[in-house]
Amino acid sequence: MGLFPPTPKYTFENIPDLTGKVAIVTGANTGIGKVTARELLKNGAKVYIACRNEEKANKAMDDLKAATGKTDVQYIFCSCASIYR
Repeated sequence: MGLFPPTPKYTFENIPDLTGKVAIVTGANTGIGKVTARELLKNGAKVYIACRNEEKANKAMDDLKAATGKTDVQYIFCSCASIYR
């Protein structure tokens, strides 16, 4: 038994054409959410990034547009902080 996980069977190259599809990605201003949004956008999806901070979301959208050449990305304000008070 190995100590490392097996090679993934599903990679970014396996993502089909997503034209006409809509994706909502939470926390997409950084990290894995931003990578997910980038790959969905690259493959034709309309992407909504749900974030708490509009300034960071705008920066992320600029980065995503520059990285993909696509412009079909929008910001949705989303914060769950108030539900825990």
